[in-house]
Amino acid sequence: MGAEFEVDQMISFETAADGSSIRLSMKDASGDPVSVRMPLECLNQLVMTLPGMVRQAVQRQHRDPSVRVVYPLARFQVELADDLETRILTLETLDGFSVSFGLSEEQCREIAADRRNDAPAGTLVN
Repeated sequence: MGAEFEVDQMISFETAADGSSIRLSMKDASGDPVSVRMPLECLNQLVMTLPGMVRQAVQRQHRDPSVRVVYPLARFQVELADDLETRILTLETLDGFSVSFGLSEEQCREIAADRRNDAPAGTLVN
């Protein structure tokens, strides 16, 4: 394993002019600046891993496997993709975090259906 440092604060990020990489700027536990540069592919891998990391940490912290982080939804948008079949569902929080999902027409119907009586409270229906 390479160098390890404890991050105390996220400062900023920069995107390469050509969009091929990003640099995260942080402060370590001693207050010294540190940065991590990664290619876009690695950033996408990190983004896909972060929700599981947060879920696992929160569940361990609370000693409860049902605990999850829930973000209030500020707005959503549904668009039709260029293939004219896929719907793009974008969800956004008040602080600007957003994520987009590609949905089939059938998945849109399932989301629109009232499924409140299909499962007990606290159960994730997918």
